[in-house]
Amino acid sequence: MAVLVGFIGVVMVMQPTAESFTWFAILPLCAAFGFACTNVSARLIDEAVWQALLYLECLRVVRRDD
Repeated sequence: MAVLVGFIGVVMVMQPTAESFTWFAILPLCAAFGFACTNVSARLIDEAVWQALLYLECLRVVRRDD
């Protein structure tokens, strides 16, 4: 709820218009959403898993060479 209120506050301060909106404006929102999903999913993983190993595995998935 606090995140939503903060986002609404930022939008009110910036006062975006249709002219200033581009598709590139969605990229930071997508990045923030991905980061939030990563943090939520990391909490669901057992604490016994070594954190560095988790990050290395994520890098391996992202940098997959097919």
